[in-house]
Amino acid sequence: MRCPRIFERASHMWVEYVPQAEKPIDATDHLRKMGALAAIAFGCGATDLHMENVIATSEGPIPVDLETLLGADVETGSASAYEAARQFLNESPLGTGVLPLGVQVSGGGELEISALCGGLYPTRGRFEQLLDPYSDGIRIELTDGLTGMAKNLPPGLARSDLAANASDIREAFDDTCDEIWNHREAIAASVAGVRDSLVRVIVRPTNLYDVVRRAFYHPRYLTSTLARERLLHGLWKGLDEHRLVTGELCISE
Repeated sequence: MRCPRIFERASHMWVEYVPQAEKPIDATDHLRKMGALAAIAFGCGATDLHMENVIATSEGPIPVDLETLLGADVETGSASAYEAARQFLNESPLGTGVLPLGVQVSGGGELEISALCGGLYPTRGRFEQLLDPYSDGIRIELTDGLTGMAKNLPPGLARSDLAANASDIREAFDDTCDEIWNHREAIAASVAGVRDSLVRVIVRPTNLYDVVRRAFYHPRYLTSTLARERLLHGLWKGLDEHRLVTGELCISE
């Protein structure tokens, strides 16, 4: 699995452009690398590696948005069955976003957004769309339609390829997990080398921010700044249950 080249400077860096494969590639090889990517992401505690954050290149899948690569286990302390189940799923391989993952969309449908097969199952629903671009009438509206494709799939990949290579995906996942475990001391030493580096930790599930973004399209929030502030204030609900956040607040105070 190839890592894009990085051009680093003191205050910023440039990352190599990652193009999608232009021609069909070997489905088995691509899907095995997807299984390996899922294992690496799971080992790092990564999240948010959905269909828009992984590109299918001629050399295999390459993640392009890694701000949530290293995750922290944050216990909410909630005793409800729903919260316990959600936390269990978020901490499982499904929480990486690489493996099949469906989310509800407006209209009651379910949208497949995983890096592995997002785009193979078109869903009808209501989605935000930019209308009349480059004009005075430019706007964003909810429109009815089918979900499109992203760059997570190589040309020619079909649903039948997923079924035919399911065992290869599992085998690659298991083999990569074994490799991570066998080299755990070297990996731990490498991570310890950046102990003093500043990192960004996203405590809340990233889909929560998408829910807030969608809510902003409601006329109540489009016409009132105060209403928007109240909506954003809701992000602090349950703050006292997040041990990591409360610990950081105590240190900062």
